[in-house]
Order: sequence, then C-alpha cells, then structure tokens
Amino acid sequence: MTAVWNNFADGSKTLEYYADVMTALGAATASSSSEIAQGLQKFASIGETVGLSYEYAASALATITATTRESADTVGNALKTLFARIQGLKLGDTLEDGVDLNKYSEALSKVGVNVLDANGQLKDMDNILDELGAKWQELGREQQTALAQTVAGVRQYAQFMTLMNNWDFMKENLNTSYNAEGTLQKQADTYAQSWEAAQKRVKAAAQAIYKDLLDDKFFVSLLNGFEKVLTGVDGFIKSIGGLQGVLATAGTLIFTVFEK
Repeated sequence: MTAVWNNFADGSKTLEYYADVMTALGAATASSSSEIAQGLQKFASIGETVGLSYEYAASALATITATTRESADTVGNALKTLFARIQGLKLGDTLEDGVDLNKYSEALSKVGVNVLDANGQLKDMDNILDELGAKWQELGREQQTALAQTVAGVRQYAQFMTLMNNWDFMKENLNTSYNAEGTLQKQADTYAQSWEAAQKRVKAAAQAIYKDLLDDKFFVSLLNGFEKVLTGVDGFIKSIGGLQGVLATAGTLIFTVFEK
C-alpha cells in the first residue's frame, strides 16, 4: 500500500479508496487483493511516467493474474518490463531489441492506433491501451503476435497478448475499479453479521470474563495474605520451641479436650 500511495496518489483519493479497488477486484476475479497489492508493488513506480492510472494498473494486473493464474510476482515483473519499455520510448531511448519511438509508432499506426498526440509526444498508457484494445480483435493472429512483440518485447509479449485477448474482461475490471469505493466497509459489515464473526465476539467476551476473574492483583493480594499468615505461624512455632513445643502444646490441647 505504501508503494501504491507514493506513486499513484494525487491527493484526490483517500488511502481507503486504493484498498477498496484491490478488494473489489479480488472479489470479482480469480485473483485476490493480496495478489494485486503484491503485483502492483513491482511496477507502481513507473505508472506516473508512462501515464498509467491506478485503476488501469490494478485492472490489468487482475485480468492477467485471474486468466493465467501466474503468480503476482511473475505478472507484476512482466508489466514492469512492459511499461519500462514505454518509459524508455518517452525518454527517447532505443530499446535493446532496436525499437525506438518511430518504429513503435509506425507499428501501431499500421493497425489504426495513433499513439502520438498533436505535439508528437507519446500518449498516456491508459489511452494507448484503450485504442489498442478496441482494435485488437480486428487483427489476425500473426499481426497480433508481431504487434505484441513490438509493444511488449519478446519476453513479455505473452502477458500482453493475454491482456489484449481478454480486453472485455479488462473493461469489466475497470468498471469494477471505478465503482469500488466503499467495498472494504461493505465487506467488513458483511463479515460482522457472519457466524464466524459472532463466534469470535462470543470468544472475546468469554476471554474478557476469564481475564477479569483471574485478576493478577487479586491473586497477588491473596498470596501476600497467605504469606503473612504463614509468617505468623512460623513465628509462633519458633516462640514455643519448634517441633518439641508444638507436640507439647498439641498434647496439652488433646488432654484438655478428651480429659473426661
């Protein structure tokens, strides 16, 4: 959550909102909120540079994780490399496979996707994904593979193709993200009404009673009282001469009681 807050927060949302999105996506897909949080940590730092919103980042991660059931670390690292390529292109770098901004732009323009704005700058990743997702199903398999390798690189193109091939699912997840506010509280309220929660409340109440009954101060006072009594008995025994005195005193008492 710290990584998410530091890299996606702009002051317009509360920390609870970011948790709401993870919780809602975890409940709506075969992934989980913990997986989403773990995966986001891998590439959150790149989000702002490439124009990737929190909702798109979380939804893309949930879409790929739920579809492939790859680990959150694997998917998160794949998206990190994918978006790092976009970051490099925005900074004017030529990537390790020879792709530069012109080649990237030309590859996408051939399929009707304009990735440059009016000033010739790379658009935000949210917009690129939207435009590409809308065109993806119109492409042949070979076109899709070639384009995915240009956009994502040879090592990460499989995850990118999974995202594009499941773009309808991605849009559902985006809708879930945009309407996620309050999800965490709703789940907490639902849990509070559950049998498990009721059991835990009863157990907590019983433990409180047990703790109150077995109050440490009470037992300390009780033991201190026993100590004083025993100290007094010890002093009495010493005063009458130890065991010999005790036997003599006991004998006297016995004869007094049973003398008749």
